[in-house]
Amino acid sequence: MGGGGCKAADAVRQGKALRALSDFGSPLPRWIISTGHSVIENELLEFVRSSIRSVWNVELLLHLQRSDVRSWAMDELVRDLRASASVVRDGLQVLHTAGLVAKDEGGHWRYAPASPVFDRLTSELEILYRERPTAVTQALFARTDRLRSFADAFRLRKD
Repeated sequence: MGGGGCKAADAVRQGKALRALSDFGSPLPRWIISTGHSVIENELLEFVRSSIRSVWNVELLLHLQRSDVRSWAMDELVRDLRASASVVRDGLQVLHTAGLVAKDEGGHWRYAPASPVFDRLTSELEILYRERPTAVTQALFARTDRLRSFADAFRLRKD
């Protein structure tokens, strides 16, 4: 039997394992399909591409989400993430514009999703990033590659 038979058998075993988990009441993340392969659902993919934009922003968002009862000074975030002040400042602005974080009167930042949908998507992102970080990175870079290709189409070339 060819290699395809082994892949099919593996898919069946993985599918049975996932069904067994769901039979015991464990909710499965929506980005896992029955074959056991990781995919990013369109809604989560669009959220990552439009709201997050970089791996630094993923790290920043998830750091704030993990401690959602606390507000953070920017210098604390710089220290904890071991990032530059400009990376953290720019990331906070992107996440604030996306409706994922809020700034209080004292200049401290906290996780504050503008809707339950954003909160759910951030939780799904946390699971995916923990278990499949390359899938998130690929989604972010795919966005960059498409934008670059689009911009390149308008470049004037010297003949």
